[in-house]
Amino acid sequence: MESSTTQLRITFGDDDLPEVLIAIPKMSDPDFYSLGTEQLLTLPNGEILDVYAEVSLASVVADVSLSIVEDGRLSAIRCGSGLVFSYTTRGGLELLFQIGTGPWDE
Repeated sequence: MESSTTQLRITFGDDDLPEVLIAIPKMSDPDFYSLGTEQLLTLPNGEILDVYAEVSLASVVADVSLSIVEDGRLSAIRCGSGLVFSYTTRGGLELLFQIGTGPWDE
């Protein structure tokens, strides 16, 4: 499924769990989208993550960033065009974070 550069799409290793879509709002700069601050994300198993995402569309290739904080442990990634990031929580829940599009959508 295609993912927009203005939303964070989260799917789970368990296909029975519904995906989560978080809109990444436009900021005062028309080419910059950001969650603004870390957002609390409560997972289906009760675990809580802090999630932050931002996208800059100022150049030909989008600059995409994602950070996840779980129990003080930071995982961060920055890519061009889009990203797909696999993450397993300490409780064993498998998540797939996606922003933007890429060859994985074809």
